[in-house]
Amino acid sequence: MYSFRFVHQLDLPWLDQACVAGAFESLTPEEHGQAEPEMVANLARQQMQGVMSDPGGVVIVATLWNQPVGFLTAALNQDSSTDEINAVLLSLWVAPTHRRRGVGRALLSLGEDHFLRQGVRKMKVIAAIHNQGAVRLAQRAGYHPEGLIGLKSL
Repeated sequence: MYSFRFVHQLDLPWLDQACVAGAFESLTPEEHGQAEPEMVANLARQQMQGVMSDPGGVVIVATLWNQPVGFLTAALNQDSSTDEINAVLLSLWVAPTHRRRGVGRALLSLGEDHFLRQGVRKMKVIAAIHNQGAVRLAQRAGYHPEGLIGLKSL
């Protein structure tokens, strides 16, 4: 049975590897060919450290038999259009052998509950269109498209 907890010191070595794995999985095939692995890893680690040092950030870890198998990171952000404080999902990753078992959905739900208890009324999920697993998870959890960010190589 999976269990969930806020991150603690013993999770950090695993979390370091998992956040890097998640960052690489989020890249498009084209980006995989162009990205410098060390840069992607460093950016993922910086984001994780930023969330863990931010009083409004949260890291939730999923475990099986007390071994980490997934994580969620989210933070508070001020909406540039409304000035409203929203939660923003920054990363959600589950080890491949534990996917499609409800772990990601449970992590997302726990993140939502965490921010709801703080009085936050909206949470944003940003998922690349190519990452269909993330898109489906967000849609099944009740998230709806709010816009489109386009990219064009010049």
